[in-house]
Amino acid sequence: MAALLGVLSSWAVLHLFGHTRSWPWRVADLQPRKHRQSRKHSQHRTPTPTRATRPRQTHRQIQSEIPAAVDMLQLAVSAGHSLHTAVAAVAGSGTGPVIEGLAEVQQRFERGGQLVDELAKLPDRLGPELQPLCTTLIVSASSGAPLGPSLQRLADAQRRRVRRYKEERVRRLPVLLLAPLITLVLPAFVMLTVVPVAITTARTGLTPLNSSPPLNSLPLPDTLPLPNTDAPASPP
Repeated sequence: MAALLGVLSSWAVLHLFGHTRSWPWRVADLQPRKHRQSRKHSQHRTPTPTRATRPRQTHRQIQSEIPAAVDMLQLAVSAGHSLHTAVAAVAGSGTGPVIEGLAEVQQRFERGGQLVDELAKLPDRLGPELQPLCTTLIVSASSGAPLGPSLQRLADAQRRRVRRYKEERVRRLPVLLLAPLITLVLPAFVMLTVVPVAITTARTGLTPLNSSPPLNSLPLPDTLPLPNTDAPASPP
């Protein structure tokens, strides 16, 4: 019972924290890759899920990946790259829904599409979580405004959003642990404390504590000896 409770408690903790993505410690080179096996990726890359078919785990993964993607874009822009070369560098830096979405945008741009139009379509494919990032990139590409400070502010805002999301999930942990408490701990407490006492009480009520016969069943003499009143009193 205790082992099963530990397993369910571990599952509840992993359910909260097990679907996050770690920081991409290894960042790819920021040089644009013009011929980075685009044909091979187009053959083997799985299609990006839409908002209707996107699972819940992918939704969490997208939320956790956005700050890292914004940081890598800001790093590329601060190194002197333009918008499309920065997108190309981030698209080839790893895996994940956000990275794969940027890679798809880069592939369509290389096939003749407009980068602004492809970025505008990205939130429809992945979800509204990417709308602030795509809007920042589109405004910078359209107006020529500096992209670095905007990405820095966006990265800070996304980190605060992810932190609030994690705190909300941590507050849900007692609720998740309530089901194992009710279904396992309380029945185990009843089985170990209440049931033995009830069984002992039932057995005590069925069998007498002393096996000796009752007093009314013992034979009594016909006459009882009387005390001798003629005996001299004892001296003081």
